[in-house]
Amino acid sequence: MKMGIKKSETLTLILVNLAGIMESADESLLPGVYKEVGAALHTDPTGLGSLSLFRSIVQTSCYPLAAYLATRHNRAHVVALGAFLWAAATFLVAISSTYVEVAVSRGLNGIGLAIVIPSVQSLVADSTNETNRGTAFGWLQLTGNIGSIIGGLLSVLLASTSFMGIAGWRIAFHLVALISVVVGVLVRLFANDPRFDEATAQIPHKPFWTEVKDLNTEAKSVIKIPTFQIIVAQGVAGSFPGHALSFCPMWLELIGFSHKKVAFLWTLYIIACSLGGLFGGKMGDILGQRYPNSGRIVLAQISSSSAIPLAAVLLLALPYDPSTAFMHGFVLFSMGLVTKWCAPATNNPIFAEIVPVKSRTCIYALDRSFETVLAAFAPPMVGLLAQRVFGYKPIRNGSTSSEEIETDRKNAASLAKALYAAIGIPFTICFLIYSLLHCTYPRDRDRTQMQTLIESEMQRMEDSPSVEEYSRIHVLGSDVLWENERSMIEVDYEGDESLDFDENDEKRLIPHELPDSSNVLGERGGTHKVAVSRGLNGIGLAIVIPSVQSLVADSTNETNRGTAFGWLQLTGNIGSIIGGLLSVLLASTSFMGIAGWRIAFHLVALISVIVGVLVRLFANDPRFDEATAQIPHKPFWTEVKDLNTEAKSVIKIPTFQIIVAQGVAGSFPGHALSFCPMWLELIGFSHKKVAFLWTFYIIACSLGGLFGGKMGDILGQRYPNSGRIVLAQISSSSAIPLAAVLLLALPYDPSTAFMHGFVLFSMGLVTKWCAPATNNPIFAEIVPVKSRTCIYALDRSFETVLAAFAPPMVGLLAQRVFGYKPIRNGSTSSEEIETDRKNAASLAKALYAAIGIPFTICFLIYSLLHCTYPRDRDRTQMQTLIESEMQRMEDSPSVEEYSRIHVLGSDVPWENERSMIEVDYEGDESLDFDENDEKRLIPHELPDSSK
Repeated sequence: MKMGIKKSETLTLILVNLAGIMESADESLLPGVYKEVGAALHTDPTGLGSLSLFRSIVQTSCYPLAAYLATRHNRAHVVALGAFLWAAATFLVAISSTYVEVAVSRGLNGIGLAIVIPSVQSLVADSTNETNRGTAFGWLQLTGNIGSIIGGLLSVLLASTSFMGIAGWRIAFHLVALISVVVGVLVRLFANDPRFDEATAQIPHKPFWTEVKDLNTEAKSVIKIPTFQIIVAQGVAGSFPGHALSFCPMWLELIGFSHKKVAFLWTLYIIACSLGGLFGGKMGDILGQRYPNSGRIVLAQISSSSAIPLAAVLLLALPYDPSTAFMHGFVLFSMGLVTKWCAPATNNPIFAEIVPVKSRTCIYALDRSFETVLAAFAPPMVGLLAQRVFGYKPIRNGSTSSEEIETDRKNAASLAKALYAAIGIPFTICFLIYSLLHCTYPRDRDRTQMQTLIESEMQRMEDSPSVEEYSRIHVLGSDVLWENERSMIEVDYEGDESLDFDENDEKRLIPHELPDSSNVLGERGGTHKVAVSRGLNGIGLAIVIPSVQSLVADSTNETNRGTAFGWLQLTGNIGSIIGGLLSVLLASTSFMGIAGWRIAFHLVALISVIVGVLVRLFANDPRFDEATAQIPHKPFWTEVKDLNTEAKSVIKIPTFQIIVAQGVAGSFPGHALSFCPMWLELIGFSHKKVAFLWTFYIIACSLGGLFGGKMGDILGQRYPNSGRIVLAQISSSSAIPLAAVLLLALPYDPSTAFMHGFVLFSMGLVTKWCAPATNNPIFAEIVPVKSRTCIYALDRSFETVLAAFAPPMVGLLAQRVFGYKPIRNGSTSSEEIETDRKNAASLAKALYAAIGIPFTICFLIYSLLHCTYPRDRDRTQMQTLIESEMQRMEDSPSVEEYSRIHVLGSDVPWENERSMIEVDYEGDESLDFDENDEKRLIPHELPDSSK
């Protein structure tokens, strides 16, 4: 009997996936023949996009009906009904001859699609658990993409043919309608819904309005769940690009690819989406088990952010040349492989975990309803952008072949820009919204598990013949005996209490002083001398920066450390403004025969000497206050050995390794941007405008650093395990689309100073949060106080080495890859201007390569901190507490005396003869109730004894 049930369930899942294949095939038919349908119906891209909008509006309106049918009727029968409906609608499209008829048919098609999708998803969710649910949804996405391949191949390959006078695209619709009917019959005859097994149970009949009222109540309860709200908000943005890409086959044809090549490229993309969905679902299961609170979310963030640079390469960077099929195919395959993880790895599995089993169909129906409404506007929005903003123009009647080709290429460029706008912006929003799940998902999941446990226990108590009998409850694979007379469930919500130290410590903000070897630069000429002088300059910087950072860290605590580092970055940027103004404004002048740039170096050197004298005379290090303590003297080699040991212990910390790896990539763009003033001048901006724009950018960086540091403190207190990390991910990912707009989208025209200034200000404001909000505060928390200078020095050492290659790398890319060429001697003024503009384009591409790729790597590496940072921080706090307690015990006059330690505002007496410290590492143990074990969850935040 058991084997029979298993075979029945397997057959049902196979048939359901077969229905998913045809559903996707039906959806992909029309986009594959947009060009032919547009010619047959005499409509433009906006009209073609509106056909998908009509279908989506009807589809959205019918999701409540789908939820009702799936809840009250056999879901296998509901899937069959949906298949029959969309088959009939597809047949009507095939015989329609006017735009209105096709629009009405597509609307009817939406009814069938709306009925099928929630039933299929809830059947898959009910047939799996949290350890394999992502893989199951990955297979569902893969089979659906097989349908997309079938639909895409049928539509594109048959589009340019005809049979017995019937257009090829109409034949494709007829074939899909016929196969859909066959699949519907198979599902109706052989598929079973386990909830409607007549041998086991019958759902009680209720009056219609009572059922509607119950469904409405259930929907309201689902909508109130914060995690559902966040995923739907993300889905509205995240599904926009998928709908917009329905124009991709048309764009490939406009480039000049043949129908067969377009079919091959689009099929390659769908295959990649299939494999990507399956891989993402499997990875989601693995990470969900290893890191239950953040694994699935981080995977979705990686997927959504990866789409931004890949789409920029595909749509904006690759040449519009039919001979570049391999390059286009490679980028399309990469996009499909990494950008389709969100649904199978994150959204669908999480939906199944945050509601009871009975509400799963409802939550999938509501999700589709909310997401589909706005995402349906993507195709017409792309059409409007292409026509009204980027200059898409239909081919004029009577145009020659060469004119048609030229118009197609221009239209391809217009459509590409519209597509990137509909991909880059939504995916950026999608990534930012996903960050909120780190806060809500664990709570909503635990709340649902608790509710399910209580309901199950109450039901068992009601069904039990004796109140003295024990009930056995299965929780996450562990059998736990709970006595019916008394049951207690304890649920801890992480992060409800913020870490709050009340200390009367002196807070100091050390100004950012940097010694400079500028005077040598001002006096001497020659490349070798300048190189030596810059090397000496590096010695001064290496000595100053770690000392300043460790002084700031020692003078603050975790509640205000980010703000202090923000102020440090702001004061440093004031210096950058002064240096930038002096250098750019004086560059084209001279004084008494001395070049203006040399005078700028002389002035900075003189001011640096004055600042150095003031610091030496009046600044104090609290660790070297003669009135309090003296650091013991040791032999030189002993100190070197101790320093080496300390450095090794710091390097072994996983969080340090991750931040340094991120920093190597993250500091690359900052060094590369040293070419930005030169790029602005090549565009045609005057020296004064360049000085203004660059100063504007530095001011934005200053304000952005201060704002980021303050936000880091706020989020660090509210969400101690993830707040600072998420902020850094938002900052690093924001740079990718902003840099694309600045360097690739804005026109190379000196009259666009306002637009360039606005984008530069936006970049400075949001891309400078990482150091003050995340890196520097975290460094202060993962090592003891005595090692802070060491960790800052090591960080600067590792990061600076590789990041210093950024400027020469930009130069090499510009010259060797993107065609930067010096102005030839004897060129006329117009030739010089033309060469400058071409060089500006070359330098812009090199700069974007040195910004977009490193920031993508930076974002991905930051994700690893969600796993390591809480552990390393808690380990350091435990070590500090132990050392502090041992020191107190040594200093105590009597071993019988109690030591009082202040932890989170409560005084706890611990006897010196026996001290016990319990530390809980989040995620190391899964939820496991055992009646013989006493589980206590103590707050993981421990006070910093550095004060």
